[in-house]
Amino acid sequence: MSKVNPFGKAVRNARMEIGVRLKDMADYLGVSSAYLSAVETGNKKVPEDLVQQVVRYVSDRGLDGSEILRAAARTQQEVTLDLRDTSPETREVVAAFARRFPAMTDEQVRDVFERAIEHID
Repeated sequence: MSKVNPFGKAVRNARMEIGVRLKDMADYLGVSSAYLSAVETGNKKVPEDLVQQVVRYVSDRGLDGSEILRAAARTQQEVTLDLRDTSPETREVVAAFARRFPAMTDEQVRDVFERAIEHID
């Protein structure tokens, strides 16, 4: 039995805050109510495209979707990157980061995160 994860909790909280039924949100997202319920309870792994759809859904209804994104990042256990169409330099940077990541302190991780967010916005 899975425990509720940060993403599932954030989705449920956002859904409740905007006052929408599980079925209505599931219909909009193109998934079944059972699937969305399993996402909310942490029983299903969430594909990145669904994260983006949920962010768009809550944002279109007046909520800030950034909490959904942060919760998704906290929930994610594994990251897979398709580097086939990237430069050798990009692949080298990603590999170097992956090798060093396990030894990074929480402060270093926060610093990298803050710098990355600055460049995305």
